[in-house]
Amino acid sequence: MKMLVKEVPIKDINEVIDLFDYCINNANGLASPYDDGEIENYLKTKRLYGAYYYEKLIGVGALLDINYDPIPIEKVFLRIIHKKTAMLVRYFVYPKYRNLGVMTKIQDRLINLANQFKYEVVIANAFSHNIASIKVIEKRLKLSYNLNVLGDDTLIFMLDLE
Repeated sequence: MKMLVKEVPIKDINEVIDLFDYCINNANGLASPYDDGEIENYLKTKRLYGAYYYEKLIGVGALLDINYDPIPIEKVFLRIIHKKTAMLVRYFVYPKYRNLGVMTKIQDRLINLANQFKYEVVIANAFSHNIASIKVIEKRLKLSYNLNVLGDDTLIFMLDLE
């Protein structure tokens, strides 16, 4: 499949919103709703990458800086409080394009972006029953922690870039 992975331009915000809405509304609880301003922030900070099939946006992923107070729980459990850390978030692909390597290509671009921004660690998490996300994340990141929150097992993965 001919696909281009690139930074998503601000002009594509409506396509991004449509993709987020579709995937979140059909995720059976595997994806959390997005906050007001979240998508705009990803676009403004140039940390949202998308896969395009011809001109159509078919998948996205974002790189989130998690170096702030209060310290995110993932950094505490992984004992990386003092490391410059980014998190891979918002992995969404339209069903028609799943199992074609779309998220793997986006993930690779986000990891390269993390290197460019001089992050020391990249992390990602997924519910233990979200098999599709786990398969993609495990291609590059190592399972590092199993966090049980209110009966939901959340797996935390890590890649040391140093």
